[in-house]
Amino acid sequence: MQRVRIVTDSVAQLTEEMTQKHWIKVVPAATIFCDGKTFVDGVDISTAEAYRLLAQDPTQFTTAAIPPHYFRKAFEELSNTVKEMLCITVSSKLSAVYNNAVMASEQMRERAPDLKIQVFDSMSAAGGEGLIALAAARAAAEGLDLDAVTAVAHRARESVECMFVFDTLRDAYRTGRVPKVASRVGHILSVRPLCRVYRDGKVHFIGLTRSREKGVQRIIEMAREQVGDMPIYVMVMHTAALAEAEKLKARVEGEFNCRDVLVSEFSPVMGYATGPGALGIALCPEFDIAKQERSLL
Repeated sequence: MQRVRIVTDSVAQLTEEMTQKHWIKVVPAATIFCDGKTFVDGVDISTAEAYRLLAQDPTQFTTAAIPPHYFRKAFEELSNTVKEMLCITVSSKLSAVYNNAVMASEQMRERAPDLKIQVFDSMSAAGGEGLIALAAARAAAEGLDLDAVTAVAHRARESVECMFVFDTLRDAYRTGRVPKVASRVGHILSVRPLCRVYRDGKVHFIGLTRSREKGVQRIIEMAREQVGDMPIYVMVMHTAALAEAEKLKARVEGEFNCRDVLVSEFSPVMGYATGPGALGIALCPEFDIAKQERSLL
């Protein structure tokens, strides 16, 4: 019987099919504010609708980390079936979601001391966070306890790569790393930024390219430098660019030793900074979960 349930937030961009297959609970990552209205990501607004509102008027679109009580509610629901939970969040360097999840776990411990809740900072985002959650879920499915599942999450965090190319520099100023004036100039010149989530848990700009095709080629090259021929799990990421993402998936399947390749759309929290048309890949090498467990003995 599975002892540990995995909880993650919506920035991990796991589809309903993925969460059902791997028994993962997803908590909304953000509250979205637009034109005087308030929405909860994935609850009363879909990703497609959020992007529609963002496109209508970006100046009226903002997000904030979800309050702790959303995590507390998820923990309470799961406590009816399990007593051990691993909650994997978007990088604490990018959002207050991690801190709010910790607060919720502490509140739950006061109410139910028998519960074991470990909040784990993925130090990643989007597909990177998602692949860490999936690695932990596969370990949980093997019947491992919370310490062993957390160790697998650590291993995945040390190995995961996440990189993407914007289709425009216009929206990059929202990350805080590019001045608004520079982003406008870059948009006029039609340059596209390449980004990567590093081990410090932050998104870094690593270069510019004249076309999305060249940007995709560069992230493919970087991926190959990192993993070579080793077996990997991959998540192809996109912002309102499904057709291009499917093409990228086919290319990844043809060029890498893939155990699985998933396609998912950036959550509105990420899409707010990337803008439409962004493409990326996250990858995590496959490793022997049984061997990981033996190393703890």
